[in-house]
Amino acid sequence: MKNKIRIVLIFILISCAFLSAQTKFKQEIIFKELKISENYKTSDNVLIQYIGDGSFSNYFYSDVTKRLKKSYRKTNTKVSFKSNFNSKEVFPETKPSKFLDKFGVIVYISISNFKTLSENEGYNRQLAYDLNLDIRNNETKEIDVTSTIQIYCLHDITSVNNELVTVIKDIISGIAKDKYVER
Repeated sequence: MKNKIRIVLIFILISCAFLSAQTKFKQEIIFKELKISENYKTSDNVLIQYIGDGSFSNYFYSDVTKRLKKSYRKTNTKVSFKSNFNSKEVFPETKPSKFLDKFGVIVYISISNFKTLSENEGYNRQLAYDLNLDIRNNETKEIDVTSTIQIYCLHDITSVNNELVTVIKDIISGIAKDKYVER
């Protein structure tokens, strides 16, 4: 009887030690950089353009687009979306265009530094990536907002998109500096 109790106690102690040794992965959104020009003005007509690597277009960008459309549905801001993947220009289409002339600002979104931190046997993968967001004033052609957001997510790349869409919307609306600086 005493041997059974000892075995159970040893098993419990080993289990507790093993579980405490594992660190919990925290999903989070961290600003690495946020620069907002004094001249930045919000606009009622916004073009969001996805640039860079197109490998995230069918999954990540389509999910962000769907969520941004939903979040802007009951506002006075008109949002359009366009993708320009694998472009050689950092900020494509800076030349005059009738399509681009109707927008007050153009938001460029891209993903960089995508890493799988841990596979965890194919489930609950730990992922990290940087979301780069730049906002160009369409009248002056100047970049008014530059931000790099580091994202840590669990399972798949879209798991923090609800929070990310809120952050993107706050940056576009101009309230991000007050809300997220020194976070």
